[in-house]
Amino acid sequence: NVSRLSSTDILLGMFTNAEYRNQTLALGPGDALVLYTDGVTEASRGDDEEEFGMDRLHDEMGPLHGREAEVLTRHLEQSVTEFLGDAHCGDDVTMVVVSRNL
Repeated sequence: NVSRLSSTDILLGMFTNAEYRNQTLALGPGDALVLYTDGVTEASRGDDEEEFGMDRLHDEMGPLHGREAEVLTRHLEQSVTEFLGDAHCGDDVTMVVVSRNL
């Protein structure tokens, strides 16, 4: 099961003196937190302008529940790369993945 955070904050490191809210998230055994830039979901092939999108991200991550952060990161990176094909990625694709395996 993939869930989307109900609230997020402004981009980290983009603005000098930015103030951020403290938030708490409890990860249960097998859960992971996947943080990513819009370059992941907005990656498009160029020919039809179809984006990788949130639905595809959820479809890719769902079956991997319980896997280590490294596996999740590699899988998502590979999925975005395959989706792009020969198209040039027009934005950064940055991910931070934390998993709880105990």
